[in-house]
Formats: sequence, C-alpha cells, structure tokens
Amino acid sequence: MTLQGKRVAVLAENMYQELELWYPLLRLREAGAETLVVGTGSAATYTSKHGYPVDVDAVAGELRAADVDAVVVPGGYAPDLMRRYPAMVGSGWPSIAVSASKRTTAPEPGAPTPLTVT
Repeated sequence: MTLQGKRVAVLAENMYQELELWYPLLRLREAGAETLVVGTGSAATYTSKHGYPVDVDAVAGELRAADVDAVVVPGGYAPDLMRRYPAMVGSGWPSIAVSASKRTTAPEPGAPTPLTVT
C-alpha cells in the first residue's frame, strides 16, 4: 500500500503509550505518508509513559480538518490530557484511534469507512 500524497497527523501529549504512537508513525512514513506530530501546545516535546520523548511538528490550533487526510490518536493517559484542549477535540478531523482497549464505538451514520493500515 502506498500513501504518497496523504498527510496524517499523529496527536501527542505527555503520558502517551509508546507503541501506539511510534509504530503507526513509522509505518505511515514507510508507506510514503507525510506525517506530522501534533501537540496541544503545552510543550515542544512530550514524554511517553516510560520516558520516551517525541518532538512536535505542529500545534493542533494551527491545523484544520482540510489540512490532513487522517489523524492517529494513540492511547495511554495522553487522550485524557488532550481532551482538555479545545483545538484537540471537536475539530472534525478524520481519525484512527489506536488502543489496546477492547472497547470500541460504532461509527456515526454517514461516517467514512475507517482506513486500515497494515
């Protein structure tokens, strides 16, 4: 699968789960996607649950839904911190949630088919 010409935002905040951020980020890059690590704006670098740093390329308030083709939301405690920033939620971004949790939600009626990246 090639993702040439696709732009994907990977959201980041402190306490992110390492594999749920880094694995999709690296695989998307391998597939040719332009990736952006997008933070809340609270820092230029965020630290994972086990201390791994990630530098941000952009702040959520600087992007619009039309700027990206997909958004990856890694798990860990980071989503709880992300939801506290209005620019990180309710933006209308197309998203891919990455989580080890078995809990899922049904897509809204008329929502686009989820993208599977393997």
